[in-house]
Amino acid sequence: MSGQSNVERLQAAGVIGSGPVADHHAEKINSLSDDEVNTLITVRKKMGDTDDASDHLRPNFFV
Repeated sequence: MSGQSNVERLQAAGVIGSGPVADHHAEKINSLSDDEVNTLITVRKKMGDTDDASDHLRPNFFV
């Protein structure tokens, strides 16, 4: 593990937006396993990037 939280990893990979994450959401996201986080990152890569101006078009992942 890189020393980053799951929230930080998912934000860096573009899975979730770079804005603030509510504490109750961060708690759930940070409870995901490394395999689960890696799977979400892989899916994001396969779906392609969205730029920050199109953040509203970012697909929602249920976590």
